Amino acid sequence: MEAETAYHRWKGCMEILPTITPPVRGEIVLLYVAASFDEVGAMIFAEKRNMQIPIYFVSKALPEVEQRYAESEKLALAIVYATRHLRRYAELNASLARLNIEKTSLIN
Repeated sequence: MEAETAYHRWKGCMEILPTITPPVRGEIVLLYVAASFDEVGAMIFAEKRNMQIPIYFVSKALPEVEQRYAESEKLALAIVYATRHLRRYAELNASLARLNIEKTSLIN
């Protein structure tokens, strides 16, 4: 009985998880960029039904030389990396509603 209850909870959680969706031409998109000590990443979201639905994600492990960059330089690098790898999504969607920038750090 406990296993069945756990299964139904898990199933309920899986049904509400956002999935990556294709972009719609002209749709307003949001770009999130983040940087940590050894990697940068970016993700494009579309806002639908008051939810942010992921469209695409890119990340890059930083070589040793780029790991020494200042945080602002890493965030700029994340934006450059995102524009290069997410160009086709930007061409479909000329409207960028918001750019969120986050610095991430791992605490050991």
